[in-house]
Amino acid sequence: MTLAPTYRRSRELADRLLEYRSAITRQQADEHFGPHALDACLANGSVARILPAIYVHADLLAAPDVRVRAASKWAEPHGALSGEAALWGWGVLKRPPEIITVQLPPKHHLERPRWIRVIRPDAPLTIHTRGRLTLVGQAEAAAQAWAEAHPRDRIGLVVEAVHRGTITASDVAQAATQRRRLRGRGKLHEVLGLLDGGVTSFLEYVARNQVFPARQFPELRWQHEVEAMGRTRYIDAADPVTRLALEFDGGATHTKAEDRLADHERDAALISIGYTPVHFTFDELMYSQDWCRQVYRDARNAQLARLNS
Repeated sequence: MTLAPTYRRSRELADRLLEYRSAITRQQADEHFGPHALDACLANGSVARILPAIYVHADLLAAPDVRVRAASKWAEPHGALSGEAALWGWGVLKRPPEIITVQLPPKHHLERPRWIRVIRPDAPLTIHTRGRLTLVGQAEAAAQAWAEAHPRDRIGLVVEAVHRGTITASDVAQAATQRRRLRGRGKLHEVLGLLDGGVTSFLEYVARNQVFPARQFPELRWQHEVEAMGRTRYIDAADPVTRLALEFDGGATHTKAEDRLADHERDAALISIGYTPVHFTFDELMYSQDWCRQVYRDARNAQLARLNS
């Protein structure tokens, strides 16, 4: 092979890895770009080895999403991504984790760097394919994510997995029962019970479980369904007697112009059927819970006084 075709194909290989933020094995590189392209890339420093026989663009060696794709190839054909990495691969989480969990069969050992965590649960390994990734199922990934996450992040992960994914709380509970060792199992089942009851976000979980618990606020109806301005709408928490609508505004939403416009339209729709919206922000629900309760009690007392006058 002459120098010019080798140079061209090596450029194509490096450009492809950079554009698609992908990983490639030596066998794949040889098949698609010729037997000398990868060696040329390694020689000029445009491509680097990230795992045994797996290569990425040199500028992306530390990129978490590229590492997830490389770890998936590293685990094939016997293993698969699990935990937060698998949830990212399923499209449930927006950002890939820094530490990537890979599930391998018992007695299957591979050389690994520190940014890969290997687990070997007792449950049989079922491998799925999504895009170019090999992953465990969403329910199994959610159970593992619960086990590996910091306690402050666990609830949000599981809520997102159930709300944004294609699984139910019961699916996660079943996956958890197949793991003989699972950190925080009791708390996980408590959270899953609330998700079966209709919780749709981490902020709603906090509001329902910590700020406005049922024992203190039995009048509240969660995800209360109403018809307003020709549409079915769900109020985060409603008191049908006083027609108060509690809305919980997450920190990642309601900041863009279109989000604020949608909020105004929703408020107008609720007002049109006699509901008064009361909004609570993320910071208020997380850090000023007594204040949130007092605001609601004051508003409810005012409404009751008006109804009884």
